[in-house]
Amino acid sequence: MWLEKLSEVQTDEDKKIKELIKQSDLLKNSVHCPLQYLSPVAKTVGWLILTHHKLPQSKEAEFKAKFIESLLDKKVTAFWNSPQLDKEWKANELKAVWSFPKGTPFKSQLWCSRARNIAKRALKRTSFYQQSNWLYDKYTLHLARMSLMLADHHYSSLPADVNMTDKKYAAHANSDRKTKKLKQKLDEHLIGVYQNTLKLVRALPALKDELPAITKLQLLKKSTPIKRFQWQDRAYDVARKLCDESQKQGFFGVNMASTGKGKTFANVRIMYALSKPQDGWRLSIALGLRTLTLQTGDALKDRLKLAEEDIAVLIGSQAVKQLHGQNNDSLDEDANKGKVVGSESADELTDETQHIFYDGAVTDSPLKSWLEKQPKLNKLINAPILVSTIDHLMPATESARGGRQIAPMLRLMTSDLVLDEPDDFDIADLPALTRLVNWAGLLGSKVLLSSATLPPAIVSALYDAYREGREHYHKARGEQENIPPISCAWFDEYRSFSDQCHNLESFQQQQALFAEKRACELNKKVAIHQAEIAPINQCEKTPEAAIEVISEAIQKNIYLLHQKHHICSDERNKKISIGLVRMANINPLVAAAQALMSLPVKQNYHLHFCIYHSQHPLIVRSEIEKQLDKVLTRNDENSIWQQLVIQQSLSQSEAIHHVFVVIASAVAEVGRDHDYDWAIAEPSSMRSIIQLAGRIQRHRCKPATSDNLILLNTNYKGLLNSDKPVFCRPGFESKTFRLNSHRLDEILKESQYKAINSVPRIKPNQPLNINDNLVDLEHGHLQAALFDSAAKVGAHNWWHSPASWTYELQRETPFRKSIPDSEYFLRMDEAGDTPVFYRWHRNGEYKPAQAQFEVVEMELNNCVSVWGSFEVQGLLEDMAEQNDENLLATSMKFSAFRLRDTEKRWCYSSVYGVYQALS
Repeated sequence: MWLEKLSEVQTDEDKKIKELIKQSDLLKNSVHCPLQYLSPVAKTVGWLILTHHKLPQSKEAEFKAKFIESLLDKKVTAFWNSPQLDKEWKANELKAVWSFPKGTPFKSQLWCSRARNIAKRALKRTSFYQQSNWLYDKYTLHLARMSLMLADHHYSSLPADVNMTDKKYAAHANSDRKTKKLKQKLDEHLIGVYQNTLKLVRALPALKDELPAITKLQLLKKSTPIKRFQWQDRAYDVARKLCDESQKQGFFGVNMASTGKGKTFANVRIMYALSKPQDGWRLSIALGLRTLTLQTGDALKDRLKLAEEDIAVLIGSQAVKQLHGQNNDSLDEDANKGKVVGSESADELTDETQHIFYDGAVTDSPLKSWLEKQPKLNKLINAPILVSTIDHLMPATESARGGRQIAPMLRLMTSDLVLDEPDDFDIADLPALTRLVNWAGLLGSKVLLSSATLPPAIVSALYDAYREGREHYHKARGEQENIPPISCAWFDEYRSFSDQCHNLESFQQQQALFAEKRACELNKKVAIHQAEIAPINQCEKTPEAAIEVISEAIQKNIYLLHQKHHICSDERNKKISIGLVRMANINPLVAAAQALMSLPVKQNYHLHFCIYHSQHPLIVRSEIEKQLDKVLTRNDENSIWQQLVIQQSLSQSEAIHHVFVVIASAVAEVGRDHDYDWAIAEPSSMRSIIQLAGRIQRHRCKPATSDNLILLNTNYKGLLNSDKPVFCRPGFESKTFRLNSHRLDEILKESQYKAINSVPRIKPNQPLNINDNLVDLEHGHLQAALFDSAAKVGAHNWWHSPASWTYELQRETPFRKSIPDSEYFLRMDEAGDTPVFYRWHRNGEYKPAQAQFEVVEMELNNCVSVWGSFEVQGLLEDMAEQNDENLLATSMKFSAFRLRDTEKRWCYSSVYGVYQALS
């Protein structure tokens, strides 16, 4: 037995190497799967050694999930971790593999002594090496790996200790990063990593109790006097009753309250109610967008009166954070009067009651020393409340390299989790989302989903992933037979209730019941958003012809919608409306904008355009958003006349009708608290249509007396080639999930769009008609992506198989998969300079890239103007002066933007942003 041999190990290296060579077939140039023949404990130890730096990853172009169960025994070879093996090896090269000029640890007396002691201790614990399923004990397996990774990182950062090495031993493990000189001996490093792993493993059970936590927060207990937020009190009471059982059984909650009902604050109250004040409260709120993250962090900090050490807001971009802060500071007081962001109204939280902050401290362990050297990760782990983009937590499961997994794993172990708008992620990102929730359950977190438009497939998959993770959590604590059910709860503005769910079937029954009752209530409401489908003329299948018919249809409906939804000023004899034209992709968006701005305008009309998408320089996009935030805060409808940019625009023309049009990509749909009078949409998905409708009458909430949303009957791609999937990127159509028609009047029922609410998303038709209905297609594609058979690499393979042994599923279904791209900026050295395009290269250098760009002059028809002025040159000069910073540094930081790598030339305009001409 290998443990018995290790318990008697001596410094007879030559003998050991000869024995190993005899047992190995490596010299025969045939590499077998080395873990295949090992006993359970040996295989687990081997897996930990193999993976503590990097999870094994295949080089095969296509991986089939049906092999997951047999990966370690039949697939994983040395090639998976050592790319240099992928070649024809000569005999002398193979022989050299077994040559160790400075010796293996077998030559160290100190290492051999420590190995003997550990092996003898293991042999005394018969249950340890008799257990046959260590590799299937996910909780123990992955915490062991995390502890080993952390101890390795920590000990490698320390100076060498001459007392921890055999003075006769010559092999080194690492070198000093600064001096490049050899540092720790190999035997010292191995012993040091072992000792620190042992300390860390012993410290982990008490880690949550030692981290900073909030113990009392009276503001979260306080009932609200505002009627439309009083549902939160019921939600708090339901959660409070689950406090004790959720500590033992876990918690999975679903908050589907409507927009404007205060989900953000309700989520915090629900999760606080589940905690025991004496134990302290720690929470992570994960969002998909930087803007939402910053808004949420600001709102919680302000309304809960949190100190700086209580909350960390992480987005990964200091420039974005700085611009956000300046934008908030610059908002006019008048624009914010009466503003209510969900339940976080000033009226509700006037009580200045302060909470008690528990200033815990991590005990003397590798974790404490490691965190002190990692300030960003220190924030991520230590803060009682963390508000971050989900990207900061995703490496818990998505990182191939071990080091990046440590901090998010520790965060999931020591705090509960709110997932905001999980259904807004691209369908390709959902498998990764289920992996994160699975590990939240595995590591002991409570989880709450928050979105008004959660489809049943997403909710079911996330519950099932959480349930399986929690099952491993219980088993690791000795609850092998009677695993308790999950404490589940559902919340919206109509009702809150809870249930104990043992399995997916029982959860789905309750979810369906909740969705059915919610749909009934939503259908009773007077419609705020009412849609019509606008015809699109057939045309030649060329970009020019498609843009022509789209722009003509848009302009026609701009006039119609303005007539129905304008507001008047008797004093000025002016009529204005503000509308949103949503296009699916940036290049057709700009082409349509150019066409619209060159079309003749009706008599007595003046059209004002603002072009809004993600490919503006950072500072320009920030200025656009600052302007829109001011103008589109419309709790007081008449305050629009006091907006400076509106006054300036009205003064440009004697026309009576002034129409302000934002032509935007999907960035206008999610995360912007904007109130438009009307909207026109190029279709891509029902999800997008519902999100877009949420920007119409968002603050004023007036009942719709006529249509205020126009859906174009097809999109740009549909006009060019309807034989291919067209409702994709964005959208749910694909080669596998195809629609028989791309005309909305043929693939949407009137009941699905006439009065728009979230019912089509939360309550699918039965049965689904995937090929003939856009909504059914979305539900069918989601169900397949999350629960399809193993051969399809469905998301559920992660929690129904030992997929976490390797990096294969992450490789096949990565989070935020993107095509190669590069970062650019507009360089300015001195005031008055013409900005010049530069590109950052992967070696950290920036080089001129002006040849890749063509600066485009804008052409405007009479009675057409640009809404606001966003010249990057002036904005950068102002920013440099404001920050007392040199212009070069300012331009490098604040004029950045990312573009996909392509041979085709880019166009740039201060109005249109960066785009490519259609061809």
